[in-house]
Amino acid sequence: MASPLLRVLAKGNADLVKETLDMRVEPQVVGTLKGQQDTKERSGLMIPVLVTGTFSSPKFAPDLKGMLETTIKEKFKSPEGIKDILKVAVERKEAAPAAPADKTKGVLKGLFGK
Repeated sequence: MASPLLRVLAKGNADLVKETLDMRVEPQVVGTLKGQQDTKERSGLMIPVLVTGTFSSPKFAPDLKGMLETTIKEKFKSPEGIKDILKVAVERKEAAPAAPADKTKGVLKGLFGK
């Protein structure tokens, strides 16, 4: 389905005899107002949803594993993507809070005058 601001792709099985579902729905928010006539590949925020269960009692769950795999594949397509991942990892390490033992050393030092 292609509509303004939203694209939806569904893959999987719907067993009509057993009335069971085993599907993966990929809704994607895109930055365009073009709908059905837009044949251009669009990028955007996509959070896949797993649909399982029966017709009368479907179960919905985000496919976090699939989302992470897709994101990682996209990032590793180019050297710039790999650099971005490493940059974020370094920034997080530098921003990590000090260990509790490091914090208490300064307090005890000032307390006993040493």
